[in-house]
Amino acid sequence: MVAERCALVIAGLCVVFGSTVSTASAAKSKWKSKGLVTIEGRLFVPDSDSATVDEGLGLLGRLEASHRYKAFREKARVFGRLDGRDANRTVFIVEELWAEVRQGDFRLRIGADVLNWTATEAFHPADIINAPNLDSDIENYEKLGEPMVRLSYRLGSGTISAFFFPYYTRTILPAQSSRLSFIPPEIEVGSFLRMRANGELTDDDFGPQGALRITQSFRNIDLSLHVVHHMDRLQPEVLFDPEQGRPRPLFRTVTQVGGTYQHVLGAFIAKVEAAFRIFATPDGETTPLGPVQDRDHLQVAFGLEYGFLVQGVEVTLISELQSIFFGDEIKKFFTGQNADTDFNRLRRNLGVFQRDVLFGCRASFNDVNSAQVQATTIVDIDDPREIFVNLSYSQRIGSVWGVSGAVRLAFGPDRGLANQGFSIPADSDHVRLFVTRYF
Repeated sequence: MVAERCALVIAGLCVVFGSTVSTASAAKSKWKSKGLVTIEGRLFVPDSDSATVDEGLGLLGRLEASHRYKAFREKARVFGRLDGRDANRTVFIVEELWAEVRQGDFRLRIGADVLNWTATEAFHPADIINAPNLDSDIENYEKLGEPMVRLSYRLGSGTISAFFFPYYTRTILPAQSSRLSFIPPEIEVGSFLRMRANGELTDDDFGPQGALRITQSFRNIDLSLHVVHHMDRLQPEVLFDPEQGRPRPLFRTVTQVGGTYQHVLGAFIAKVEAAFRIFATPDGETTPLGPVQDRDHLQVAFGLEYGFLVQGVEVTLISELQSIFFGDEIKKFFTGQNADTDFNRLRRNLGVFQRDVLFGCRASFNDVNSAQVQATTIVDIDDPREIFVNLSYSQRIGSVWGVSGAVRLAFGPDRGLANQGFSIPADSDHVRLFVTRYF
């Protein structure tokens, strides 16, 4: 529905733009297109549960087309996956579908778009705009295009941008048969719930949301600041609906203030990404399905990269640390006052990475095949038994082919929803292989 409306808007703009193009030289109108088709396979270590799917084999593709004429630009990019072994992974995502006009230092863009507001490798507290597909890489989820109106103004060495979001884009949760699901397959999950800024529950898919973001560069420093007021896409709260007899994810309206900071210091790159999130709360802090939590928190990620050359190979050492802090927790730290709240449990209700550290290494061989190897390990500081390991390799084969693969291992107790918290499923060890044809 939203994609269709965006398409109609863009089509209308293109008609207007096209009437101008038709009277001008065709050489000034530039078209570009590219795409890829990939055979994708993944195989989990078999478990004893017949309700889960241990393997996947499918075809995925991405198509992109863009057009430029004088002050006007249009772009479309779509992504799709068809899995023959796991039908629940079949998906079609509109990533970009927009039209843009420029006038001086101003730029107006209308349509669906994917925004990247992060600076770090795996922990992304500031990158919250696009709804994710949670049945994908847990450090960098696939993103759904967000319908928006964006007005930007070039300011010095950066920009100031205002955004309007009219639609509550739905997060794609893993099917319960997926080995990456946070919810045991025997538990049936109900439909989404949403909470407006006034604390009322709604089933509506539309509502006004907005954001303001400023970016600036100073020599070897990149800085961004933002404020967002929208329906949350990333941190659902699970409530039990007695009428449906099943748990239901509740997404609440959230106001976030945050930003990113990157500083190049010779061979080092220091990174900071932070966000303070304030969630809408109903009167009396309760809903028809019961009370809700006080979820306001500060989420901070620090990163440090160090790059060097070894016989022509570009090696990058990566380290990151992320933690979530609550107001009472911060107060307890500075005042020493006792608090009965189980902050670790509250953190686990906000996502997979609550207080974690990452160590990794990436080697880029800078050869004709663009070969690259990367290994990362993420350890939960609160429970060091929780370890997530990822080893990946990728390279091109000639000018139009590419191959990549990964081994992903998870260790630790499988808490899941039964203990009111999210964690990487401990039985989700698997390998993946991709063979890609570019065009």
